[in-house]
Amino acid sequence: MSLNKYRIALLGNPNVGKSTIYNYLCKENQHTGNWAGKTVDSAIGTFMYNDNLYEVVDLPGIYSLNTCSDEEVISKQYLESKEYDLVVVVIDAYVIERSLLLYQQVCDITSNVLLVINLYDEAIKRGMYIDRSKLLEYLPYPHVIMSAKNKGDMEYLKSYMCSLLPFTSNRQIDINIPILLKECITQDIRKQANIIDKVLTHRVLGPIIMFLTLLTILYLTIVLANYPSSLLSYIFSKGEILLISILNMIGSSNWLIDLIVNYIYRILSLVIAVMLPPMVIFFPLFALLEDIGYLPRIAFNLDYYFQKVGASGKQALTICMGYGCNVVGIMGSRIIESQKERILAMITNVFTPCNGRFPTLIAIISMFLVSSVSSWKSALLLAVTLCFSLIITFLGTEGLRRLLKYPKDNEYILELTPYRTPDLKQILKDSLFNKTFKIMLRAVLVVIPTSILIYVGEHIIISNASILQHVCSVLEPIGNLMGMDGVMLVSFIIGMMANEIVLPICIMLYSSYGIVSDYSLVFLKELLITNGWTLTTALCALIFTVIHFPCINAVIAIYKETKSLKYTLLSIVYPTVIGVVLCVFINALMQLIW
Repeated sequence: MSLNKYRIALLGNPNVGKSTIYNYLCKENQHTGNWAGKTVDSAIGTFMYNDNLYEVVDLPGIYSLNTCSDEEVISKQYLESKEYDLVVVVIDAYVIERSLLLYQQVCDITSNVLLVINLYDEAIKRGMYIDRSKLLEYLPYPHVIMSAKNKGDMEYLKSYMCSLLPFTSNRQIDINIPILLKECITQDIRKQANIIDKVLTHRVLGPIIMFLTLLTILYLTIVLANYPSSLLSYIFSKGEILLISILNMIGSSNWLIDLIVNYIYRILSLVIAVMLPPMVIFFPLFALLEDIGYLPRIAFNLDYYFQKVGASGKQALTICMGYGCNVVGIMGSRIIESQKERILAMITNVFTPCNGRFPTLIAIISMFLVSSVSSWKSALLLAVTLCFSLIITFLGTEGLRRLLKYPKDNEYILELTPYRTPDLKQILKDSLFNKTFKIMLRAVLVVIPTSILIYVGEHIIISNASILQHVCSVLEPIGNLMGMDGVMLVSFIIGMMANEIVLPICIMLYSSYGIVSDYSLVFLKELLITNGWTLTTALCALIFTVIHFPCINAVIAIYKETKSLKYTLLSIVYPTVIGVVLCVFINALMQLIW
């Protein structure tokens, strides 16, 4: 018996739960790609129900069908193609008046529409009530009121949606949105939210609250990361002894033991012991801010400054994404309608310290820039460093706009999404597994070939010196001019594979043949000081950690997004030149006053 096959298109504003519905329906039977000729992601999945096959096309999240951004163009073209049997428009009950406008636009194109009013449970918590009997009078078309968090609601949606196919109605859908809102909806939800927003987005109080929030997150990250770092350091030190015993037991040669223990194992140990704990703490805390709806308020606070430098206020959102990973920030620039402003956001996103650079910044600050072990002072200096990176982003964006001769163009929609109760289970799942685990896996995969490369570079001798020593010697004058040395520059260059490995590689090159036996910051500080580190060195290393060329994954992402070798090379050269100039300036200034 042949299967009946139906195609369903999912459409809705961003942050309305559309992806939750898609993931529930399709589960594992899904794949992603790009729309033809565009960099906007497409997602297509399938599911079986009552012996029928249903294909679900997850269209990009948009606010309207007025052709402006790539997402809107793609969605409108797809709807006009009529290559579907049903369009499911998902809207947010909390902002139903705005979302219904998109629904009406879809109805102007096709009558094969199912309206899903999602997040009703969140709206109820804020004092909203929908009179369902009256809604049937003013909206006598297929619709479902539900919460995507409720499995029962999801099953009902699935069965109801499938029961509509094949869709037989061809009547024109026309709704009077103002009358519908007046007669069917009771809400007093705006007052409390408006009071909170007046404080969080205040011209003076907003940035202060934003800074204090950031400071709190960084303080908790530094304090809580100390304990697992110490534990991991102890475990790895014991593990090294066990590893050596096993290798000797199986009769491994000395060079193999040297490679595995002194290079691969020790660099891995440094990456995990120093880099992993801050990620485990920072990601869930930052995701919590995102889930409750505070990140859009941060973007709103920064909007004024981005307009001043001729950039889109939405670039603030790409910066927030960049704190997790610059690749995500670069891909997130798709939310910016103007292609020129999108390029500005992509190239300058590297000024945002990503997760791989955070532990390095914390380590340098904790070792050299605080007089004693003081978590709150370290958190304060790290917060100041992030504010510095933000200022560099403003100035760098303005400089890049002038360099590329782009005019100022600031037309966009910046949505203040509603406050929501955070889903702690989902936050932990996404931040720990989808982010931390994948990032550490990437770092581990990079560490192994990098360790072998360092081993080969240190053991191939030419003119009484290893290849790495020759390279470090060549870069030494440039490093000294920048307040650092050749070893550090080599570490940054190798670290282009992954920012997480810059400090571990630097430490391993200094240690030479693995004298590292302790992974605590106290021991590492002594090792760095022995190799010539001073306060000036720490400051310059801190600055160059924030401002230098992007990692290889970010470079690839920029090329994929722009399809331009010119902009890709510019994304490498532009931040590197700024970082070098700043380091040279700081070094010269410190030489005068120190």
